[in-house]
Amino acid sequence: TYLCADDQHFRILDLTSAFTANTSRGIYNTLESRDESLRFKKWGTLKHRDVPFDIISPTRSTTGKNVLVLQGGAGIARNYPREVEVPVGRPATKLHFLGAAGWGFPIGKKDDPVVKITAHFAGGETEEMIFRNGVEFADYIAKIDVPGSEALDNLDQLLSNGRQVRYFAKSLTKRGVIEKLTIASYNNEVAPTLVAITAEVGEGGPASGPAFVSLAGSP
Repeated sequence: TYLCADDQHFRILDLTSAFTANTSRGIYNTLESRDESLRFKKWGTLKHRDVPFDIISPTRSTTGKNVLVLQGGAGIARNYPREVEVPVGRPATKLHFLGAAGWGFPIGKKDDPVVKITAHFAGGETEEMIFRNGVEFADYIAKIDVPGSEALDNLDQLLSNGRQVRYFAKSLTKRGVIEKLTIASYNNEVAPTLVAITAEVGEGGPASGPAFVSLAGSP
């Protein structure tokens, strides 16, 4: 249910079953609009604030899809699922995300909810996390800053055409084995997009300062 990271305090979650889109094609308005996508130049493991993430190539994915775009916005983004599930199968103290949005801030209404992520614990307890437009989420089109997330360093080495993904994290207040995450959009003006999720399993927080490592070239 997860891919082991080099650092024992983190586990990179396997999003394969939840991915809905292929970044080698358009992912928002039409499949043919290839510039309306996150055109990755490199694939593989990177670190930001010492947290490892995996950028999946569509050629590595068993489904041919490599990012999670949920329902919202316009065009083909209206046809994506509104909710997906991601298996976890272990305890976590914090969740770390890489994401962006179609029609995100400064488009769409600031502070509108974009994504609700619910952690489902063994035994039936749940914990909800809500992420908002103009807080954690910003548009993918350029390096647009918002207060609840931060752009990755060296974005021009990772993405073509000035596109961006942003890092944000959320601590969990409850403890126990997380069986799964449900990730749901609010089906509004914004099409939320998640590239990677990593679970922190230790008590310590990530060290300050971003870094990139071990990015393989495009196939």
